[in-house]
Amino acid sequence: MKLIRFIRRFARGEDGVAALEFAIVGSFYMLMLVTLLDVARGFYLHNKLEFAADKITRQMLMDPNATIGTINMPPSLDGFDPNLLVVETEVVSIAGAAFQNLSLYYPMSMLTPLLNIDLVDLKIQRLVPIPN
Repeated sequence: MKLIRFIRRFARGEDGVAALEFAIVGSFYMLMLVTLLDVARGFYLHNKLEFAADKITRQMLMDPNATIGTINMPPSLDGFDPNLLVVETEVVSIAGAAFQNLSLYYPMSMLTPLLNIDLVDLKIQRLVPIPN
C-alpha cells in the first residue's frame, strides 16, 4: 500500500518541474548560442582575410616584382595560426591580359558540438593585373 501511495504522490508532484524544463530547453538554447558564436567567429575571420588580401593586393600593385616571400604580411593576419594559413600566387592569363591570382586559405575549426563539421575552409582570391 505504501508503495502505491508513494508512486501516486510522485506522479502528481510538481517539485522540480521547472528545473527539468530548464534542462531540456536550456540545453537547446545553449547549443544555439554556441552555434551563433561560431558563425560570428567565421564571419570575423573571413573579414580579416578579406582585409589582408586587399592589403597584399595593394603591395603587389605598388611593386610588380613583389613575391610572397618579399611581401610584408599585414597585421590583420596576426591572430591566424601561421602553420595553417596558406598564401599562394600564380600567373594566369585572361583574354590575353596577364594577372597574378592571389589566394589566401585558412581552415577554421568549428566549436559547435553535435555538428559533423570539423573544418570550414575560408578562401579569398584576388586578381592583380601585371603591368606590361
